[in-house]
Amino acid sequence: MLKRMSQIFIIFFLISCNKGSGNFAPIKEILCADPQSRGGLTVGLNLETLKLLSAILGTDKDQNINSASVLSDDLVLKTLNQALITSGVKPEILNILSVSSVVPGDTVRFLKIGGDYAPGFGVAARLFKAIASQSPQMQNLFQFIHESVRVSMADAIFSSQQKAVSPKQWALKQTDFAQAQTIVGRPSREVIVAVIDTGVDLSHPDLKNVLVPGYNFVDNNETPQDGNGHGTHCAGIIAAQGLSGPDAPFGVASGVNVKIMPIKVLSDNGSGSTQNIEKGIRWAVAHNADVISMSLGGGLEYSDAKSAGGLNNEIVNDAIAKGTVVVVAAGNEKCPLGGKCTEPNGFFSSKFEEYTVLPCSYEGTICVGATDYDENLAAYSNYSSQKTNTNYRTHADVNAPGTNIWSTWPTKLNGPYKAISGTSMATPYVAGVAAILKAQSTATEPVSQQIVLQYLRKGAVQWAPAVQKSEAGRVDLYRTAAYFGREYLKRTDIPEPGISAPKPLPQPEIPGDNGKSLPLNSLWDFLCAVP
Repeated sequence: MLKRMSQIFIIFFLISCNKGSGNFAPIKEILCADPQSRGGLTVGLNLETLKLLSAILGTDKDQNINSASVLSDDLVLKTLNQALITSGVKPEILNILSVSSVVPGDTVRFLKIGGDYAPGFGVAARLFKAIASQSPQMQNLFQFIHESVRVSMADAIFSSQQKAVSPKQWALKQTDFAQAQTIVGRPSREVIVAVIDTGVDLSHPDLKNVLVPGYNFVDNNETPQDGNGHGTHCAGIIAAQGLSGPDAPFGVASGVNVKIMPIKVLSDNGSGSTQNIEKGIRWAVAHNADVISMSLGGGLEYSDAKSAGGLNNEIVNDAIAKGTVVVVAAGNEKCPLGGKCTEPNGFFSSKFEEYTVLPCSYEGTICVGATDYDENLAAYSNYSSQKTNTNYRTHADVNAPGTNIWSTWPTKLNGPYKAISGTSMATPYVAGVAAILKAQSTATEPVSQQIVLQYLRKGAVQWAPAVQKSEAGRVDLYRTAAYFGREYLKRTDIPEPGISAPKPLPQPEIPGDNGKSLPLNSLWDFLCAVP
């Protein structure tokens, strides 16, 4: 009954936020705070567990804890902060600033949270729950924990009251997405990822709240609406908010303050020109994009690329020099990069003696291949030619999950989500990881493209069959975040990630193409089309 009454109290105050303050001003401040305020939690305390925990921590020496009436706010504050410290959580990471109750002695308390994790207190709620399950003494410390501050949609996704990540998102499970959230937190800095593609479904329920203005270079207007699906799918892999239904996907960077800048350079049939792509890159950099994700490309002979200006692209170089991380796809032609392409893979396949993919082969880009759920290189992914040659790229920098990836899809094209495959899907996954690292960037400690690539490689899982073929490991979100936090951010609270181990998974039971290659716009008009 008490628990039920507590829940009623919570509902009452949530629906009363805009009414007069009266005697409930402190509660109103916590429950109705704006998205920029520190975090707040509503906690139901289990009396018996608190008594046991208090005895262990030595906080009950001066009080006989035998009823809710003696659970003063000060005692709860002291006990919870000591519990955090005992569990290895440093106060600067997470602490309780204040505890208040509506009714004296009530088991329901309203907590104000401090520390680095406070702005992203959805993550804090997860951390509390993890602490509560560390031992029998703490197991029932919290009957329930849920967010009680009005926050942005991106904050809410890690609340313990939100739905779990869909089983269809096998890539998040394989790359330790959930474990990584205890490291990445939610930095207050906004990080913008420009998705240079077919545009984005601007009204998609899982994306509309994270969009910033973009541009349509196909139609030369400010409405980069996606009529193809490819760009919306890529955007969702980075930043989807998991709001539109039980199977709605989460983006890999949805736990930080991520925004998507949709830039349409490919038409609704998937084709485009080099000039529009380069315009898109310039526009993104001029409008402060932190990361550029390009799941597009064109395959050609190295000698043709050399005669057309080589692989040192001034626009790409300028983007990287200004601090933008540029992530691109390795291509789906199942060809050796820099080698002879003999696979029957389209009109030009038999003509390549030294196969090159642009923009993958442009100097300085982070080029991404694709892996399957069994940790092997995807059959469609371009791979290493095993050549040692400084004239052109011979392998991708890193691989990422790319087969049957569940993500957002335009609602008017049989969405709101769908599974498709390709290095196109692996690319935004890596762009999302880059966004997480870039979110930590400051004026005095900028996170450059070189730093991102360093920790992508250091955290990668080195599964021998995939590495032998591609000369690149498979990105792991937790290991990358852990090494980055320990070494670059100098955090002492992050444990050593340990030995890199593959995590093959069963084939996902979702509609998809079962690993068949999707076109990556391997089109001659990438170089030659008239804009």
